[in-house]
Amino acid sequence: MNSINGGVAKRSNLSLGKILAYCFPYVGMIFLMAPMTVLPGVYVKYFDIEMTTMASILLLSRVIDSVTDPLIGYFSDRYFSRTGTRKPFLLLGGVLFILGAYFLYLPAKEISVFYIVFWMAIFYVGWTLVEVPHLAWGGELAFDSEEKTKIFSFRTASAYIGQILFYTIPLLPFFTTTEMTPEVLEWSALIMCVVLFPMIILCIKKVPDGRLLVDSVAPTNDQKISSGMTIFNFVRNSVVKNKPLVLFVCAYFFIALGMGLWFGLIFIYVDSYLLLGEEFSRMFLVAFVVGVFVTPFWYWMSGCIGKIKTWCLAAIILIFACIYTGFLKPGDTTALELVIAKTLNTVGSVSLLIMSASILSDICDYSSWRFGSVKTATFFALKAFLYKMVVALGTALGLAVAGWYGFDPASSIHTNDGIFGLTLAISWMPAFSISIAIIFILFTPLNSRRNKIIRRRLDRSNG
Repeated sequence: MNSINGGVAKRSNLSLGKILAYCFPYVGMIFLMAPMTVLPGVYVKYFDIEMTTMASILLLSRVIDSVTDPLIGYFSDRYFSRTGTRKPFLLLGGVLFILGAYFLYLPAKEISVFYIVFWMAIFYVGWTLVEVPHLAWGGELAFDSEEKTKIFSFRTASAYIGQILFYTIPLLPFFTTTEMTPEVLEWSALIMCVVLFPMIILCIKKVPDGRLLVDSVAPTNDQKISSGMTIFNFVRNSVVKNKPLVLFVCAYFFIALGMGLWFGLIFIYVDSYLLLGEEFSRMFLVAFVVGVFVTPFWYWMSGCIGKIKTWCLAAIILIFACIYTGFLKPGDTTALELVIAKTLNTVGSVSLLIMSASILSDICDYSSWRFGSVKTATFFALKAFLYKMVVALGTALGLAVAGWYGFDPASSIHTNDGIFGLTLAISWMPAFSISIAIIFILFTPLNSRRNKIIRRRLDRSNG
């Protein structure tokens, strides 16, 4: 039980059952988020939305959404500091997320740009209301760096279970094709819109609130953060002066950009270029099954070589996946080669999800000790903001580059220029971007030993 006013945080027994209950709603969240990978391609193919228009819609919806990320992080931290819980944010976010998913995945036959932008904004605001407090909550449930990695490993496995469930839908026997169609999105939304909210309620009832490391670590005068701090002062004191956070942001930016380029075009690449749309669901499904089973490996690897080197290894695998994708050609590519490409991407992505969350949680501890202020949800909001904005930027950039070179996903014949643009955007550009990220990853100074020292100092200050 947390003692908020007194600042005492006693160690609770975080059982496996509680960890699973904490991760349970994330299965449903990812199930409803997974279709966003193919939604641009579905809208372009089935609803006559131009590629360049879709790129603009993605950017606009994420710009609107980006305003909410720091606000949700800020208010979640303030609410947690006063009450010791983040659970109301999950309730409100769950409702908005479900509404947005319903109207995006079950659209009318005639949809406008305003319709897509509006419901994407609702969808992503709901996602952030759940995602940011839920991530911060996970870090606050843990008592050391290793336990954080364990919690976020289970959370990542839950994400891939959610994706497995989604990509199983097109393979059900009552569909006439295994391709990603509007009908698949409709059934996915109907199923999970009914199931997700009870998942959130179960999590709220079964999982204890995280412990609060109160603002009792006295910062120096130039570091002190007042309640009336301006955004400029917050950025200067808590971000610019926070070297581990700056390096993390830079690394995460370039990885997210590369991921956005690859994911934004993979459906079009497989369906319209390689003409293997019927294999799309299967390749994702197999890769995500591998993703669940590889999660313990990354947890073990981080214990052997540390989080930073593990994250770096994952980035190298992602680079190889991008390059491998670029060498796939229509007529010569087999279903197995598609599975290999997606599996490589998934193996790297699993580590990315686990290590980025665990490392950022360590950075939150460092920030609480160094600057005397709890900003857990704020920093995870920054991570969510970066991922959403930069992935959207990468997706829009990839669509735009392919479109500028003349690639038309609705055509059965493609020009050499169009093929070059598509390959450039899905292979070489993301590989280069992720390569830059490795430089920043290698300079990250925090490790398990230093985090243990910081946690002991925080515990003494709060005891």
